[in-house]
Amino acid sequence: MGLGTRLSWLFAAAILFMAMASVRTEIKSQCDMVAWDSNETQWRQGGEVEVFCQCRNGSSDLDMEHMVTIELEDHQLKNTEFDSKNATMKVKLVALTQTWIRSYQCLFDGVLRQANYFRVYALLNVKDFKCQYIRFDETKTNITCTFTRAEGKTLTELTNYELMMKSTRLDCQTNEENTKQIICTVNINSNDIKPKIMNFRLTMFDTLGNQTQDFNLTQFEMTMLEWPTEHKTFTYNNHPCVSWNRKPVVKDSPAIKWDVQLQPVKYPNLVRSLTLFTKPQPKDTTDTICFENLEGNQKFNVLVKRRINETGAPWSKHYHEFAVQTESKPPDRPPKFLPLGYRYKDQELTVYWEPLKELEWNAPHLEYFVNSKSNRLKASKVGKNFAVFGKWNYKKPDTVFLWSKNEKGLSAEWSRLEVPELTDAMNRKAQNLTLADNILTWEKPVDDENLNGYFFYFCNGTDEVCHSNYTTKLEYNVTGLGAIHKAVAAKYSDHKSGGMKWLSDREDTANIRYVEGIIALLVLGAAFLGARKLKDMSKIGVSVPPGLLLPRTPSVPELAEPSQPYAGVPHPKTLFFNLINMEPIEPADEHIEPEHMEEETSMTVAEQVAQPSGYVMMNAVNPTLCNGYIKPSPPR
Repeated sequence: MGLGTRLSWLFAAAILFMAMASVRTEIKSQCDMVAWDSNETQWRQGGEVEVFCQCRNGSSDLDMEHMVTIELEDHQLKNTEFDSKNATMKVKLVALTQTWIRSYQCLFDGVLRQANYFRVYALLNVKDFKCQYIRFDETKTNITCTFTRAEGKTLTELTNYELMMKSTRLDCQTNEENTKQIICTVNINSNDIKPKIMNFRLTMFDTLGNQTQDFNLTQFEMTMLEWPTEHKTFTYNNHPCVSWNRKPVVKDSPAIKWDVQLQPVKYPNLVRSLTLFTKPQPKDTTDTICFENLEGNQKFNVLVKRRINETGAPWSKHYHEFAVQTESKPPDRPPKFLPLGYRYKDQELTVYWEPLKELEWNAPHLEYFVNSKSNRLKASKVGKNFAVFGKWNYKKPDTVFLWSKNEKGLSAEWSRLEVPELTDAMNRKAQNLTLADNILTWEKPVDDENLNGYFFYFCNGTDEVCHSNYTTKLEYNVTGLGAIHKAVAAKYSDHKSGGMKWLSDREDTANIRYVEGIIALLVLGAAFLGARKLKDMSKIGVSVPPGLLLPRTPSVPELAEPSQPYAGVPHPKTLFFNLINMEPIEPADEHIEPEHMEEETSMTVAEQVAQPSGYVMMNAVNPTLCNGYIKPSPPR
């Protein structure tokens, strides 16, 4: 095939393509698109409308159902219906939103053929309609009604309102302070009898026509309580009270609901809200409320509003702020013990609690009264958040009671802390407390039978308050707690915990008892050897020249009462010599108790000797002479 033949074939193909395109264009041009809707482009908010696109004079060979489409502002609409007989596409638009102008388009094979513009006008559906009586004087009263415009800003010029009260028309205008609000007013005679129910009809006018909405308001819904210009404060039954001269507004003297906010002057970040109710009597000349159960010895700023206690009645404006003062009274409550909040060490029991906040003192000063159920021991020392019992009987369970106390007396209620017998206390304490990288860890107690979990305690150094959290783990993350002192207590299902153990405590496991027992045996052995030596020395004769020494009658020293040994060690026989200087010196205890360790008063040497310890005290009364020699036993 020559070059000329090829060119002729290509030319023929081009002519054929151009002819087909011309035919297709002609077919397209045969479809005349027509668009219309059911509301003639004037639609109402919240309603629905049907939109139609019809292809007229179209060829029956075309797939009209897929070539005709409807778009709403460039978004193709779905859920359409096609009428193949009339070549018409239909779609229903629902829940229309208010708008100034929008458009829908009809397309044929993706090409825009027709577009219509429409508006969606406002629907009258007022939700905040309210009216109230405003009394100006003995003869003039005003009825003022307000509501929010239904239309948006773009449709305001096309919309007007009318409000009727039966046959009386109210004057309506835009609120100058809030252009979205309409205010309607009418004046009436103050002496006119007010009906129990008032009927109002609101009409809105726009391009689409008129809409109406009816409202029925009760007399209470239209009555806002007014405030007198002055008030009076006084005290009744130790409660601060306030009263106002009463202004009757309705005939039946309904109950009044009060909304009160009290703010302690010393604690401006705290606000207490109260809801009070009063029922005025027809002869009452004042409206009075009293504030009960407030903290004593405090000054409060008061903010109050009120309304008739009927459904829909409006709240009054807030009365201007004023102050009331409460009188001192006994504390309202005792402090709360920390769970398992006790620590037993060196025959002393220390109990811990959460102290009352200063706002709860109810008087200028506060202290705490602590006692045990046995009444044999009173706390030897009481601090802000702790109390110490010396010579605690660890062999028996007991109960500790706690009261708050100020100059007006004790709190009516008390807190109680059950303390079990503590003979096995050291075996039921958490062991080896360690703090590293803000993680406090510990080991299980020696006795882990019936062990449930642990209480973790953390205390700060500012307000000396301790808090507790329960955990079943053997660690606790203390990041961000800001705690200075930390402790752990093991919790048992049989309620026989060994109590709290502070992080700074020395390890006082059960092995210490065995060490103490060994030391006691060594001391007994030394005492026995010393007694034999003294007996041998008493047989030595001493010759003294006559007259060198005056004769002296040997005296028998009075024996002291045997001191109480550590539990589990038998008490030795009382001897005639003093081995107190043989007692090993304990290393200084670096443990720092929360808050009260700094207040400890130093003890004298005699007081330290009198303190019970884990060692056996072998001393008798004055067995050593003033010259440092040991006094011999009396002659037989």
